Amino acid sequence: MLKPRIELIVALLCALILIWLPLVSAPLKYFETLLHEGSHGLAAILSGGQVVSIALHLDGSGLATSRGGWSWLVTFSGYAGASLWAYTLARIQFSGVSRRIGSWIYFAIVGLFVLGSLIYTRDPITLLIVGFIGVTYWCLFRWRHQHWATFANQVLALFILLQSAISPSYLLYVGDRGDHLAMKGYTGIPGIVWVVLWTLIAGLMIFDLCRRAWAQPRMASDALRAETSGL
Repeated sequence: MLKPRIELIVALLCALILIWLPLVSAPLKYFETLLHEGSHGLAAILSGGQVVSIALHLDGSGLATSRGGWSWLVTFSGYAGASLWAYTLARIQFSGVSRRIGSWIYFAIVGLFVLGSLIYTRDPITLLIVGFIGVTYWCLFRWRHQHWATFANQVLALFILLQSAISPSYLLYVGDRGDHLAMKGYTGIPGIVWVVLWTLIAGLMIFDLCRRAWAQPRMASDALRAETSGL
């Protein structure tokens, strides 16, 4: 079994390679888009609004339409929420929690977003994409006891988190629309500040994963030393 830091480095390198392979990264980006649009919808519901529709597009973009709720929170939660959920999925994979418990939590989180999207869409393209995501995660859950499935979950969670760090930069090329400009309208704070903030949120979460992976061997060593001294 690989040490936590080596395991994280290998998975992180694989995720980075996948991001730079267009034919592979294009369909994998749907996973990040689902968490992004789902976070918009979840924020709307939690702030007293309602979700009207959720749409995912073949180019990797998406659109969540909501009514009511706190508009600034709904808008902010797209990029921030995708990073948070991806970080949570990655933490489950690298935290040392038992594979059985981790797999159930992982599958429950993804299942929440998949089912939510199915409820709020009638678009055939969105249904096709969500179906692809659902089948992929079901296969990973079905073979969760296999090492390849565990590694695939690790790489996928890190891919989503890395993509969450990259995605805000796309807003700089979309002209007069985007979540950053909506946040500027709500707060008066320039759109570039929100792009940087969303990127930093994802970056800090990646840093925290690395920090925790590096700390685990030292913590285990300290625990062993304490146990030995107590004999």
